[in-house]
Amino acid sequence: MSRWQRTLSIAATVVGLGACSSDPMGVAPDSVQRPTEPARASASLPVQSSVILTIGDTYVRQGHPNQSFGAENTLRLQASGRNKAFIKFADSEVRAVANGSIVSAHLELEIVENADNWGPNGRPVDVHLVQQDWEETSATWNCADDADLTNSRPDCPSASWSLAGNGPRPWDETAAASATITNGLTGVLRFDVTASVQAALSESTGELSWVVKKRDEGQEGRVEFASRESGGVAPRLVLVVENDSGFIETFDDGEFTSNPAWFFRYLPSVGTATVGASTGALQVRRSGAGGSGQAIALETALDLAVGNQTAISFDVKVVSSSVPGGCGFICTEYPAMVTLLLELEDGSGLDLWLAYNNDGGYSQVYPGGIGLAGGPIWIVANGAAPTNEWLRDERFVIRDLVPTARRITAIQLYGAGWDFEGWYDNVRISDH
Repeated sequence: MSRWQRTLSIAATVVGLGACSSDPMGVAPDSVQRPTEPARASASLPVQSSVILTIGDTYVRQGHPNQSFGAENTLRLQASGRNKAFIKFADSEVRAVANGSIVSAHLELEIVENADNWGPNGRPVDVHLVQQDWEETSATWNCADDADLTNSRPDCPSASWSLAGNGPRPWDETAAASATITNGLTGVLRFDVTASVQAALSESTGELSWVVKKRDEGQEGRVEFASRESGGVAPRLVLVVENDSGFIETFDDGEFTSNPAWFFRYLPSVGTATVGASTGALQVRRSGAGGSGQAIALETALDLAVGNQTAISFDVKVVSSSVPGGCGFICTEYPAMVTLLLELEDGSGLDLWLAYNNDGGYSQVYPGGIGLAGGPIWIVANGAAPTNEWLRDERFVIRDLVPTARRITAIQLYGAGWDFEGWYDNVRISDH
């Protein structure tokens, strides 16, 4: 079976419930706390977030001025040899998303190696908007596009550039954004390039390009970022733009009780529930279950129309689960699930579960009447999620899965089973 069974038919095999409880959450109705749902406003927000991946990246080295590093798995900055990284995005793709109404734009680079030689207080790294075209596979320290990389000399009579010494630089003199790298820093380095993107889009360009460089290239400090060739998290541009409808939750405020307001749909009565967002992502963890299968589910109300391009995307991480195969209570217990409560064109309801486990699981359909939306439950399962690794930008066009979906009435972030732990971040619903 493929990793995802992306389209489910209501005629798919239905697992019989037998003598099990009719509660589909993997917990008996009388064994779970169900707090009164608070009055709350719709969580629709007038913005949406989109991720655009780089179309080209490389770094250049002063110590190897006629060599290209565009096929490398990393983008390196260091003092020895003076390295600079170049990253570009398709102008047309940015314009299609932004449509002239950018709220914020961040360039994100994943740190894969930090040499921890950045001094006691760290050192700044700047990004500058590049004004000259360059080629990923043939850019060198001497040339934006070297026509012959087999020799040890520059071959670019009309595509040279000056990256040090005399001569104008091919980038804006004023930095578009800055960030400080410190010893021990890991994860994603973010640059606020909002003003840079807005300025670039006011002109007609084919590419949107930045150089990433140390502010003082003579000082120590080495870092390597994942390139698009690495197979990891490629350099990306995260745009937040105005939108008439949509939903976004990044947990960057360190909590989950406002904007939007989540409430507990389910809490276990046995063991300990740990739910928090202090690290900028949401952790949902249950421990001390003692063989009692129960759920933790956070929910917020929505009132969003579903069109042909309406999609949900999110980051998800499975840390652990003591229930293999997503089974336990009628095979509905997964350590990490994103659930949409849908209203269909005929007025009926449907629960769509996007479920993740690191120990098996499979897509299936449960019959009408048992879901929270009053209809069936459709489970789209990934049973081979990596352990304790983020799956970034998981994206599903809703009507590809449920062709008759008309509205989204609620969203849940949800884990079920015995002991389990899942994480969530950057949950978005939009029409892009």
